Amino acid sequence: MKSFRLLIPYLLRRKWVIAIGLLALVLVDLAQLFIPRLIKRAVDQLTLDQATTLSLLWQAGVIVLLGLVMALLRLVWRRMVLGQARQVERDLRGKVLGHLSTLSIGFFHKMPHGDLMARLTNDMDAVRMSVGIGMVAFVDGIFLGLAAIGFMLWIHPGLTLIAILPMPLLVLITRRLSRLTHRRFTTVQAAFSGLTEMVRQDYAGVHLIQAYQAQGPVTAHLDEAGRDYVRNNIKLVRASGLFFPVMLFFTHLSAAAVLLFGGRLTINLAITPGDFVAFGAYLALLSWPMMALGWVISLVQRGAASLARLEEILNTQPEVKNAAQTRPAPDGPGEISINNLDFTYSGSDRAVLSGVNLIVQPGKITGLTGPTGSGKSTLLGLIGRLYEVPAGRVSLDGVDIRDLDLASLRSKLAVVPQDSFLFSDTVRHNIAFGRPDADDQAIRAAATLAGLDKDLKSFPDGLDTVVGERGLTLSGGQRQRVALARAWLTGAPVLLADDALSHVDALTEQMILDGLLEKDRTRTVLLVTHRPTVLARCDHVAVLAQGRIVDQGSPPELIASGGPYAALVERLQLLEEMGGPGDTLDAR
Repeated sequence: MKSFRLLIPYLLRRKWVIAIGLLALVLVDLAQLFIPRLIKRAVDQLTLDQATTLSLLWQAGVIVLLGLVMALLRLVWRRMVLGQARQVERDLRGKVLGHLSTLSIGFFHKMPHGDLMARLTNDMDAVRMSVGIGMVAFVDGIFLGLAAIGFMLWIHPGLTLIAILPMPLLVLITRRLSRLTHRRFTTVQAAFSGLTEMVRQDYAGVHLIQAYQAQGPVTAHLDEAGRDYVRNNIKLVRASGLFFPVMLFFTHLSAAAVLLFGGRLTINLAITPGDFVAFGAYLALLSWPMMALGWVISLVQRGAASLARLEEILNTQPEVKNAAQTRPAPDGPGEISINNLDFTYSGSDRAVLSGVNLIVQPGKITGLTGPTGSGKSTLLGLIGRLYEVPAGRVSLDGVDIRDLDLASLRSKLAVVPQDSFLFSDTVRHNIAFGRPDADDQAIRAAATLAGLDKDLKSFPDGLDTVVGERGLTLSGGQRQRVALARAWLTGAPVLLADDALSHVDALTEQMILDGLLEKDRTRTVLLVTHRPTVLARCDHVAVLAQGRIVDQGSPPELIASGGPYAALVERLQLLEEMGGPGDTLDAR
């Protein structure tokens, strides 16, 4: 229940709107409570033969008028309370999404994407229900229940005591059921998260499923997960579904007692027939609060379980964050200095990088190559502080990157990741993602530098062509060039490209390199690649092996020395000649 503290700021922000809505709800209840009094008067007049057509017409008219007022007030409280619950849901989702954007990349490696989606959808719905209809049912149940009991006491205290006698037992049963509901709902949400992640993976890998003719096993696996989700839901329904039958049983038990004892009181003239009818009406009104009690507890338990899952995200602290005192990144040429760098991933005992020393000179292209798993992508991630880097090991223009404001540091870096991720949007939006205010001329210039200008002419709507999910409607080379254009357009002084030319043909590769070497010599470029043709055009090359730099220098010098670089280039050239192009090698 402590998790509901998360909602206090959002509720206080809208306290007056919610208060007006709850006031309208209470006025509806007052109108409902007044109707049995009118019915009592009419029944007593009929019993005593005092009723007239005019008096009955007046009482019926008042009931109709009260019904109209209740309908209007219901519109008010639904809009005020339930509408504000939607606003709270929106704000809470924004807070969670905002916090997620600050978390380190390691969090997303550990947390399944399907689980995150479940928390941001299914759990948010549960929170909204507990805040919206849960609040309504709670206030309505408490006020209407206490007021109904008050009117019943006014009619006959003894009969009221008989009517509410089962309630203590009801409270005990409800408490036990609420605990069981909470546990089972938490299990259901976990099962839903797993099912969502499974569907996401199967959808993303549908081409692979079809290629391997694995539809049968995949469908069977998904079916079993779905059955498990249904089984857990049925267990939840068995627990939460007991609330209403239990409430109805005790309501009918009270009704039977009122019929027996209240009927005798009426026969003995202790109460009038009108009082007996009104008492029955108030007891019927009391049945809703009794049922609402179970519903509210169920909603609150579900909301608490979901809030706990959301709070788990909000309580996660980023591994990489600004120091107490930071400074903006310097407006230098973009020199990167790496000094005796060691790095081990959290939870691992194997060093990924050991004693790495490298100077990435401004205005130069530095190539980074080496076998799979040698730490190349990790090194690029450390420069951008995607992972926490040891103090004093990496600097930008002479300043330790740990002393720089994260946003300022990353604004100096243009990144082309190994997986050229594109949004399901237009080519224009994808290129201008890092610089949304860029005009058409700047976007086209970046596309030209990335060798994408000819492709744009073949696209049905040019820059406004919408690419598919993750850009899969484009070829691998086209996706890489869009990603390169996106990086160029930012104007950042440092370009970090992780195997960014692996899917482009030789002619396009040379056009892009010409752009880097001749048209855009102002940038510092660190380029991970396995292509000998690309390495040959770099100003400086470093070879990584088992987390260490084993060779570095200019390509001609390294070839002449006959060291690890020369051996690697010879092997890559041999692979290309044998039809196993080096551009397919994993750059991690």
